[in-house]
Amino acid sequence: MNNFDIFDGTSTPEWSLFKTNFDFTAIKNGWNQEQKLQMLISKLSGKALKFYERRPNTIQKDYEALCKLFEDRFDWVGYSYLSLKHLENIAPYPGELIEEFKHRIEELVEGTFSK
Repeated sequence: MNNFDIFDGTSTPEWSLFKTNFDFTAIKNGWNQEQKLQMLISKLSGKALKFYERRPNTIQKDYEALCKLFEDRFDWVGYSYLSLKHLENIAPYPGELIEEFKHRIEELVEGTFSK
């Protein structure tokens, strides 16, 4: 997977670029949903891995639901307009710990109002 080997949630590539490359690799290798899930988990580190580990077990085992949460959580990083929109509509994820929710709010505020 070249320079898109690991997704840590804080640096390039952003989620959408990582996911596009990941999907291409999955198709090329003929991975089924379970294989995609296992490979995705193996490619997470740092903040992204912590985010995964804090999801309920049902989400951790559902590739599509997990990808949707990652898109919601990580695809807007660095885009102040989108950050502002997320801040206006922020709500806790199902099963999200209050500390993680607080952390998301802090990141949104920082991304929205920093220069």
